[in-house]
Amino acid sequence: MIMRFRDALREVAALPGYRIHRSHWVAAGAVRHVRVAGRRHLVELVDGTVLPVSQACVGPLRAAGLIDQRGMGRRRGGVPSKIASAPSAISADNSGRSQNNPPV
Repeated sequence: MIMRFRDALREVAALPGYRIHRSHWVAAGAVRHVRVAGRRHLVELVDGTVLPVSQACVGPLRAAGLIDQRGMGRRRGGVPSKIASAPSAISADNSGRSQNNPPV
């Protein structure tokens, strides 16, 4: 039977599980653990299958206790206190040339 994913989600709404991606739903009992790979989260299932977790779906997994605070994918050093940005003259330049390498 072929159906839209939205309709399939309605069919499994009463079952314990998580939508982890726009095209993936997993049963809660099938999740072995959630791991972090850089900035990405991956769900490993009990059968060994590894599926991606979209950023929009991380919240419910964290609320369920499957991702701890250390598993947020942060790098050492914490969050920078100030974000550097390019000066407006450089970012407004649409020529595609670097300011450091003018045309010859």
